[in-house]
Amino acid sequence: VDKAYTITKCKAYAAITPVGSDLVIDINLNGNTIWSTQANRITVAAGSNLGVQTSFNTTAIAENDILSIDIDQASGGDITVELIAEKV
Repeated sequence: VDKAYTITKCKAYAAITPVGSDLVIDINLNGNTIWSTQANRITVAAGSNLGVQTSFNTTAIAENDILSIDIDQASGGDITVELIAEKV
């Protein structure tokens, strides 16, 4: 991360629609989830292409922090994740 930010929204898009089960994605900040409330992880529901989340347990990102993405429940494919944040 190049500067300090505050996370405001996350979007996930699956070009190949999840079928049978939801696509569940976790975002980690320096190795720890930004959703300690696991039910709030970004989800693309089965039969849909888009998931949006605005509830986070961690919103502050500092300069030089490292973000990573985990696919916690796989379904669908060709996935794009967008993390929207405001510069502090």
